Amino acid sequence: MSDLFTKKPIPPLAHKIRPSSFEEVIGQSKATKQLANYRFPVSIILYGPPGTGKSTLAGILCRKWNLPFVEYNAVSTGVAEIKKLLERAEREGTILLFLDEIHRFSASQQDSLLKGVETGHLI
Repeated sequence: MSDLFTKKPIPPLAHKIRPSSFEEVIGQSKATKQLANYRFPVSIILYGPPGTGKSTLAGILCRKWNLPFVEYNAVSTGVAEIKKLLERAEREGTILLFLDEIHRFSASQQDSLLKGVETGHLI
């Protein structure tokens, strides 16, 4: 029985109405069509202002490719987290990494990604 005073987290409206397929995405039809046609996982760079659908498109690709989706923000992610993620990818298989604000990564942080990207463990 649920407790009257138990608060359940309510997801933001944007999460409830977020597109779950390429057909539901509005705008950038040429780009979304190209992404929809990718049959195999590839590394891509999505750029644009906040709220334009970059995370949403990455999530749709993950479902299409049946890959785990990991989202990090480069401002708060260090080399240790990247190394743990690489170890997980080596054990479990390819992981789609959505790395927001990657331009904030230092050279050593970027270097920590190199092995995973080159081997295909991180996309």
